[in-house]
Order: sequence, then structure tokens, then C-alpha cells
Amino acid sequence: ANGLLFSGGYDCVIKVWDVGKRLCLHSLPGHTQAVTCLVGCEFPRKESDLPRAVDGRNTSPGFCSCSEDGTVRVWDAETVSCK
Repeated sequence: ANGLLFSGGYDCVIKVWDVGKRLCLHSLPGHTQAVTCLVGCEFPRKESDLPRAVDGRNTSPGFCSCSEDGTVRVWDAETVSCK
């Protein structure tokens, strides 16, 4: 994402940073143990967009997080909320 950095660690929180301003924009709780992986992805805006989402149209940015607690969470990067 434009100028954004996503981080996660032993504090169990995902943080969204504005790199240029060196500022934490969001702290996202959701895991009960260390966050071990973050990966960016795109999602269909709505279920009916699924066939067109394959070629990159009608998608919204998102990311997935994994944790030592054994969970995977799916996040909407536009609303910065868990799906």
C-alpha cells in the first residue's frame, strides 16, 4: 500500500505505519500470541464480483495474519477491520 508498512510481533498486535511520517496509524488486536506472518492480498468487493476479481478488477486490498495461537485472521485494508 502507498507508503504504509504493516508489522506484527510478540505483543500480539498488528500495526499499520505511515512510513513517510514515521507514525503508527492503527494498532489492531486480534491474536492472543505472537503474530508470525503477514501477507497482502486482494478480495472481491462482493461475492458476485468473484469471477471478475481473478483479473484484478472489482477487488479491495486486504491482508492475512497468522499467529502462534493457531489462528489466521483476514483483514480489510480499506476499513482496517477483521473480516
